[in-house]
Amino acid sequence: SMMLARPGADAQPKLVVPAHKDGVTSLELYPGPIMPRVVTAGGDKTVALWEGQTLRELGRQQPNEKLATLSAVPWFHPRFPRVDCLIATRNAQVGVLGLTSKGPPSLLVDLDQVIKPPQDKPHVKVYSLAVHPLKPSLIAIGTNTGLVMLEVDPAWLPAAAVLPAAPGEARHRAVFARGRELTQLSFGFGAPDCDGQQPVEQAEQRVAVLPSDGACVLMAHPVDPLLGVLWPTTRRYQVYRTGDWRVLDEGSATAIGWDTTHPRLVALTAPPPPAAPPQMRGRGKKARAEFEVAMKAFAAAQAAVSTSIGVIIKGLEGDEMIVYNESLEHGLKEASTVFGGGLFGVGGQPQLDKAERAEGYHSDAVARRVERQALQLFRWDAHTKIGPQMPMPLKVVWDVDCEYVALIYMHSVSLFTAQPRFRLLASVALEGVSDAQWFRSQVFLVTPTSIECAFVSSSSDAVEFLTLATLAPWAPASHSYQQAEGAPSPAEVAAAARLPPPARRPAGPLMLLTIRDGAVWLADSIGVVHGVPLKHPGVLCRCLNAYGDPSAA
Repeated sequence: SMMLARPGADAQPKLVVPAHKDGVTSLELYPGPIMPRVVTAGGDKTVALWEGQTLRELGRQQPNEKLATLSAVPWFHPRFPRVDCLIATRNAQVGVLGLTSKGPPSLLVDLDQVIKPPQDKPHVKVYSLAVHPLKPSLIAIGTNTGLVMLEVDPAWLPAAAVLPAAPGEARHRAVFARGRELTQLSFGFGAPDCDGQQPVEQAEQRVAVLPSDGACVLMAHPVDPLLGVLWPTTRRYQVYRTGDWRVLDEGSATAIGWDTTHPRLVALTAPPPPAAPPQMRGRGKKARAEFEVAMKAFAAAQAAVSTSIGVIIKGLEGDEMIVYNESLEHGLKEASTVFGGGLFGVGGQPQLDKAERAEGYHSDAVARRVERQALQLFRWDAHTKIGPQMPMPLKVVWDVDCEYVALIYMHSVSLFTAQPRFRLLASVALEGVSDAQWFRSQVFLVTPTSIECAFVSSSSDAVEFLTLATLAPWAPASHSYQQAEGAPSPAEVAAAARLPPPARRPAGPLMLLTIRDGAVWLADSIGVVHGVPLKHPGVLCRCLNAYGDPSAA
């Protein structure tokens, strides 16, 4: 059974529910202010998902008929939209499970094929699982060999995008992909409560049915009512008109990007992907030999696909997307992605010059250049190159006026100006930036634990970086207390502080939607919108000083 009770010396069970027939062997909580969940595993070989506040059962499955699940933890990763649970069995297999979607379990990794067991043991055994509360891509596994750390697709963000603001709209609009449903979110701040806090009010409306329930990326045009939906794993995309949610274009691509000011896009086309990579069946010599043959055939199919990749440009004319350029000469040995914005970019493996080709791959410098991916920028109209090749970033973010651009790397952020010529303004070491967005001449950067901001001076092009807010993992609110007479309220204490207290953030990755109404709006992995206000006097003081107005600050 499971018991729900308040902590304390004389805690009495508030609720007791039967959970598993042969006892509960694992219990984990997914904290969140909107939707706390509990995942349990039991001796009856089943895994169950429960609502955290009422212990109402939301789903139950039996992943393996022969083996009991040793450990089960809630898991919400944007790469696996139909999965809500991570499980491990004692035979070293770690898999994913969709309890609410009733999807079949699938294998994530078989540790017996990845790491060596202890010298005195024939196989690897798994004892426990743990997921990073802010980065679901990081998984820790306790085994009889030691601690194993896994990283699963860390670059994936929630499938959400903000729509352009319509005249006269009091609420903001965004779209979120949940399975095959494309949902429009209407959100904004509600009336302040007794503590002066403004809760976020959110409404949902289903606007379209997607052709696939796989992981996707949403890209809304900054100005026009257009939305691009990309499924990278199946190499497919669609373009919707957000007025009537009609499909204007679809095709095969591994990456797309919008022009900031015109209704046109750049796409990296590719044929449909080959079949999934083969899995090793069994653990003997014969099984290993068959697996090696299958992997060679799979690698050959992958190589054949890479030779048919091309960069095309399409534009909207009336109700139809017209091809403007079918085969862009990008100058790279092999293109791997494209970026939209004021200028569009093509990233991939650079070409070797004559000296490097003569030197071959025996040189360490040549080998590093071959491994390093490069980014080349192009004009949208003339399709001509702008500037030299640069190291390829994880993300390229332009402002609406196409005056500034931020290149987001794994360990740093570089800011450039594009007018009157493309040049570097500043570069700063900043770890783990997951998303960014411009608001006038300032760029907001979201990391797992903070919201950073870079102010660009229009007169001198000087750049100043500030930490606007810190983010802490969500925790339950403290017990109510009796306020002493004459004591300041929590809102007055926060307003008098030099900086605001840490904003409580949900677990998992966050998507930066927009900066409006003096707040940074974020979306989490389950489609809940969160607003982080930036109206604190300490934040306003630093912003005014960065704008060049120290007297007002």
